[in-house]
Amino acid sequence: MSTKPELWSIGDLRAARRAPAPTDRYVLRIPQFQRGVVWGEPKQRELIASIGLGYPIGALLLALTGYEDVLDGSNTKHLPVYSLIDGLQRTTALLNYIEEPLLRDPGDFLEGPALDNLTEEFRRALPDCDFLSAESVKTSIMEWMRATKTVEVTSGFTPSKLLARVAHDHDFEYTMPIMERLEAPLGVFLASVSTHCDISGVQIPVLLYSGPSETLPEVFKRLNSQGAPLTKYQIFAASWSSDKTRLASPDIRQAIKDRYDTIVESGYELADIDADDLGDSVSLFDYLTGLGQVLSRATPLLFAESEPDTIQSLAFSLVTLVAGRRLEDMAALPSFLKKPGSDEIELTAFEEAARWACGFVEGQLRGVLGFKLNAAQAGSGAHSELQVVSMVAAAVVSRFDPETWSERPNWSAREPLLKRAVTQYYVLDILRREWRGGLYSLAFSRVWKEPTEKGSRAVEVAPYYLTPLSREQFEEQLKYWFAEEVVKEQRERSRMSSADRLLLKVAYAHTMTYADHESDTLYEIDHIFPVKRLKALIQQEPEGGWPIGAIGNLALIPKSLNRRKRDETVPEFLARAGAAGAPALAASAGAIENMLFMPASEFEIPKDQDGADCMTKEQYVEKVRARWTILQDFLLDKLCE
Repeated sequence: MSTKPELWSIGDLRAARRAPAPTDRYVLRIPQFQRGVVWGEPKQRELIASIGLGYPIGALLLALTGYEDVLDGSNTKHLPVYSLIDGLQRTTALLNYIEEPLLRDPGDFLEGPALDNLTEEFRRALPDCDFLSAESVKTSIMEWMRATKTVEVTSGFTPSKLLARVAHDHDFEYTMPIMERLEAPLGVFLASVSTHCDISGVQIPVLLYSGPSETLPEVFKRLNSQGAPLTKYQIFAASWSSDKTRLASPDIRQAIKDRYDTIVESGYELADIDADDLGDSVSLFDYLTGLGQVLSRATPLLFAESEPDTIQSLAFSLVTLVAGRRLEDMAALPSFLKKPGSDEIELTAFEEAARWACGFVEGQLRGVLGFKLNAAQAGSGAHSELQVVSMVAAAVVSRFDPETWSERPNWSAREPLLKRAVTQYYVLDILRREWRGGLYSLAFSRVWKEPTEKGSRAVEVAPYYLTPLSREQFEEQLKYWFAEEVVKEQRERSRMSSADRLLLKVAYAHTMTYADHESDTLYEIDHIFPVKRLKALIQQEPEGGWPIGAIGNLALIPKSLNRRKRDETVPEFLARAGAAGAPALAASAGAIENMLFMPASEFEIPKDQDGADCMTKEQYVEKVRARWTILQDFLLDKLCE
């Protein structure tokens, strides 16, 4: 095993990426476990700009994987084949630029004397065109560069094409005499552009590794000191490349193919894999990545959408928990899943159970997560992925025995308990902020009881998601949560918490139909007692504050009406709408009152003899508590029915 440093030019890198030729020194490929392409255009431009400033480029890590024979006349050359282990984003940016420099160049070059000289040449050749300016010429050149993309004559990188563009943009006649006068200065300008864009001779450090493939993850961890570090899932990918898993589902096959197609579209060749013909088995890493994509797309209320080349972690966590193992032991997953005497890992039964369980959990939470509230679309940012994965895993093991995949005999008794408890604990865990810190142990304890022998597989299902709370028990939890919220001292508007949003979803889900909420009406969550008015009252006190953002002061209000209401209280707005003699507005304004769950008159701010607001903190908190009592009943009706 050895690691040898070398200096490669970017031109060498470009040649190595293409189909092997006798003049090449190397062949460059992307291995199966390399990360997806993540750098966007701004980041790529930043790298190219840094090269122009003379900044160094971080080293690439390449691993020798074999040799490829290339015919050189009557002789055969044996070219070393290297896999790109670290540096895909940098390499992508460099090669994208060298292929289409005019499309990606930041254009700083056009700020210098070259542009001023060219503009002066245009003025000499066109004395009547006093409208020509350096800025207008620059704009024309930039647009022409973006359209031409390369510095190749075949793509139109010629003086005549550039002159034609400037003439078109400045509305002057393009004639041969003008071309003859400008051909030389245009040629000089284009030569300077070509020189400026040429980075093929820039050298970059390369680390050439030769040795066992199983040691690559450790090599990477020790050498990588900059850029995005390899995640544990990418390290698993390197370690599990020989652990084949049976692939039967077309949608998982397509998800795997989509991931590799995204990488290939960036101009890379995949090593030892044909995305169009994956066969009957794939690596465990590929299978779980594809399954994660499929599950997230099938249950969008539970899991966030991701790009095809994103490594989805949810299936990795799910299969580990269902197997009765702790998440910190995930690296040994192949040994847990492979049956003695089998060459392949068989996860078909797990996959079917996982699909069912995701649908089951989403079905229970749909009444909450299916409401948009004031968002553009349904879903919730309140939960973490691992919280939902623990629910899905609990559903799987509550119904099925993961050893035999037969349905447990007590499932019919467990099912109604699980249905009630899933939504209750989804809400309760978020209120109590359970899923912050120590998540691995928490996820395991939600699914399994602790095994008697340390390090062994868990076999006894945990009772957490099978023990729904009574109305009285849940009411105690809500009271405890609200007691902490209502004593907050705020003097400014505060950001609404994920717990507030979630409870409002549950409350309004209880009172609104899906048809109501799926209508074209847009809503906003706003304060019933206007923040501006409350701040003015609070500022009369030298210290302390009021619970401005308490949930009892938050309501879902039609956006169009809320914007008209401005800083008025609801009673003031209703009175103004009625006095204006606008029956339609008055009728619509009544919609606000329906969203309060209390008569609008309850939210009047008292006035002193001069007509100024004179509400006390005690009066405000009393109103907030009263409305919370109504919201709490809605929550209990929904969650404990």
